[in-house]
Amino acid sequence: ASYRLNEQWKFTSNLGLAWRAPHVHELYSNGNELGSGMFVMGDSTMHSEQSTKWVTSLAYRSAFAEVRVDAYLQWLNGYIYDEPEKGRYITVISGSYPLFQYKQTDAFFRGVDLDLRLKPLQHVGYHLLSSLIWANEKRTGNYLPYIPSFRLTHSLTWSLPFFKAFSPKLGLTHRFVAKQTRFNPA
Repeated sequence: ASYRLNEQWKFTSNLGLAWRAPHVHELYSNGNELGSGMFVMGDSTMHSEQSTKWVTSLAYRSAFAEVRVDAYLQWLNGYIYDEPEKGRYITVISGSYPLFQYKQTDAFFRGVDLDLRLKPLQHVGYHLLSSLIWANEKRTGNYLPYIPSFRLTHSLTWSLPFFKAFSPKLGLTHRFVAKQTRFNPA
C-alpha cells in the first residue's frame, strides 16, 4: 500500500513472503574453514527458511531535505545460522579449531533504518544513514548471534563548482558502530 499525503510526504506499507533453501555449505559442511579459523559442521536435515516481513516507511522530500524512516518486523520459521559449540574443539593435522554447528530456529527480527539527506547550500550536502536491529529466538527469547549492532554513518560533501567538464566532490565521512550488547556471552 502506498499513500501520498501531499507533495512532500509519502507513506508506504508492504507485507511480503519469502523462502530460502539452505545452501549446500549449510547442509553438508564438515571441515575447517581456512579463512576463518573454525571447524564447521552442516546439518543435512535442515529445511527451507520461510519468512513473513512487514515494512512500513514514511518519506519526506523537499528542495532542502529528503528523509526516509523504515520500520520493519520479520518472522522467520527455520532461520539458519551457525552457532559456536561451547567448549568444543576439533583437532586436525593443521591444528585445533573451535566447532561451529549450523542450526535452525524460529526467529523474530525487528528494526528501524533512517536515511537523511540535507542540502543546506547549493554545492554542499549532508547524508546520514542509521540502522538498528533486534533479533531473538522465538522459543527462548535469547538473542541470535552475529546480528549487527547499532551503526550510524554520516558524510559531508562539497561539489567543486569550478570544473564544468566533470563534477568532482570532496567529502568527509564518519562511521560509528556501537558495541554489541545483545548477545549470549557464553
